[in-house]
Amino acid sequence: MIFRRRSVIAGRFNDAFEFGYYKATKLFMDVTGEEIYYNNFHYGLHEIDSQKTKKLDVLNGNSSNILITNKISAIEGGSLGKSHLILSNKDINALSTIVGNNIVHTDDSFDFVIELSNILTAPIIEIIKEEFNLNISYSDPSVMEYFDGDMSKVINREFQKYADSVYTNAIFFSFKKYPDLRPCFVWALNGNLFS
Repeated sequence: MIFRRRSVIAGRFNDAFEFGYYKATKLFMDVTGEEIYYNNFHYGLHEIDSQKTKKLDVLNGNSSNILITNKISAIEGGSLGKSHLILSNKDINALSTIVGNNIVHTDDSFDFVIELSNILTAPIIEIIKEEFNLNISYSDPSVMEYFDGDMSKVINREFQKYADSVYTNAIFFSFKKYPDLRPCFVWALNGNLFS
């Protein structure tokens, strides 16, 4: 009975993320002026350190990635999870050129990726709040340089002390005119939400 309930809730989260990704992609297209798609390559509720989360090990394939993380929290306190935007240096340089003045940013690439992370995170948070009647917010992003793309390690480190399971949902963005660009967006939520 508990497993079935958790599966039903996870299914509702899958649907919410699908709609959220659609809205985020539309915003991304508005910002860049480019035709953009997304590919949902991983989702589900898994035990911490399971083989399923290990499928998130390789993202952009080298150690020159930058990881931008937003912490998702309940207003009354407590971490619910995190969103992670992973960009290679090539992604950042190309996107900085593509967007030009469509986004407010300085020459500092951190300012650019932080603003991009906020733009992409906001619509998904709104969908989750509406769908599940959750009073949640997200923090200003933190930035990690030289990220090796191993999201399973990041997720395990974030959740292993206070959760036995984690819900993950991950996409790649793809650009019609720039097939080499593949920014990645990974969400991880505390499995206790599904009890």
